[in-house]
Amino acid sequence: MDEKNTIEIILPNNKTVLNFLKLNDNDKIKVLELGQTFLTDGKRKLQYWNNEQTETIITNIKKKSEKEITDLKNQLINKKNEIYSIVENQKDKNIILEKQIKDEINTVYKDKISNFEEKIIKRDEELKEKRMELNKTRSEMYETISKKIDEKEEIWLNRLDKQKIHYEDIIKKEREKHDKLFIREQNSTIKGIDGENFTLQELNVRFPSSEIEDTHKESNRGDFIIKTKNGLNIMIENKNYSRNVPKIEIDKFYTDIKTNADINGGVFVSLKSGICKKEDFQLEIIEGKPVIFLHNLLKNMDNIEKSVMIIKLICNKDCFDLNNKEILDTLTNFSPTLKRNMAKMKKSLKKHETDMLSCMINQEQIVKEIFNLFKIKY
Repeated sequence: MDEKNTIEIILPNNKTVLNFLKLNDNDKIKVLELGQTFLTDGKRKLQYWNNEQTETIITNIKKKSEKEITDLKNQLINKKNEIYSIVENQKDKNIILEKQIKDEINTVYKDKISNFEEKIIKRDEELKEKRMELNKTRSEMYETISKKIDEKEEIWLNRLDKQKIHYEDIIKKEREKHDKLFIREQNSTIKGIDGENFTLQELNVRFPSSEIEDTHKESNRGDFIIKTKNGLNIMIENKNYSRNVPKIEIDKFYTDIKTNADINGGVFVSLKSGICKKEDFQLEIIEGKPVIFLHNLLKNMDNIEKSVMIIKLICNKDCFDLNNKEILDTLTNFSPTLKRNMAKMKKSLKKHETDMLSCMINQEQIVKEIFNLFKIKY
C-alpha cells in the first residue's frame, strides 16, 4: 500500500483492537466497511422500533399470527377427525372385503374340492378295474403254474415209478445174490473163495498203478502179491474166518515171509474177525521185512492202503536198521497211535456227515414251507 494514502489512527489498547491490528490491510478495510454498514442500519432500525406505528404493526401482526395459529389448530383437529372417520370407514370396508374374499375363496376351493372328489371317485373305479384285471391275471398265472407243477409232478411220479421198479429189480437180484451167498456160507471152502475174490477186486481198485498177482493157489506165496512200480513186492495173506484167526495161520505167514527172498514186506488180513494175540494195525519186523496185521478189514477197507503206504515208507528208507531193537520198538509203538488217529479222523468225518445231513433236512423243511405258503404241492 502507498504510504501517501495512509492515515494513522490512535486506538485504545484492548483485545478487540489487537485482533484488528493482526489483520492484513484488505481485511482491516472490510472490517471497517462492515462495521460502518451495521452501525448505520442498526441506528435506522432502532429509530424505526421507537415509532408508535411500528408497535401497532407488530400488535396487528401478533393478532393475525394468533388467529392463523388458532385456525391452523382447528384445521388440524378437523383433519384428525377426518382421518379417524376415514380409518373407521376403512376398517368397515376391510371387514366387508375380508368377508367377500373368504366367500370367494370358499366358492373357489369348494369347486376344486368337488372336482378332486370326482377325480378320486374316477381313480377308485379305475383302480378297482385294475385290481380285477390283476386278480384275473394272478388267477390265470396260478392255474398255469399249478398245471405245470401237476405236469412236473406226474413226470416225477412216473420217474419214481420207474426208479421203484428199477430198485425193486436190484433188490430182487441182491436178494437172490444174498441167498446164494447164504448157501455158500455153509461151505468153508466156497466162503474162502468169496473172500479172496472180494479182496482181489479191492486191491485192483485201490492200487491201480501196481500189478496184483493172484498167488492163493501157489504154496508158501500167500494169497496175493502187490508189485509196485518202484520194484517192491508186498505179500497179502487174506483170511475170511468168522472167528479169530488161529496162531497156526500166523506161523505159516511168518514162514512164507522168511522163505520168499523176493518179498519186501507183508500184510496179514482178517476180513471179518480178529487175529490171535495180535493188535489191530500191529507192526512187526520179520528178518528185516515189515509186516502189519489188520482186524475186521471189511469195516474199514482204507486200512489196507495205509498199511501198504507204511511198508513202502519203511522199505524205501535205506538208513533204517530194521535189526535195531530201539527202532523196532518205536515202529511197533507207532502203530496203535496211528490207529487211534485214524479212528478220530473217521469219527470226525462221521460227525461232519451227520451235521451235513441235518442241514439238508432243515433245508428241505424250509422248501416245503415255502411251497405250502403258495399252496403248491411239494
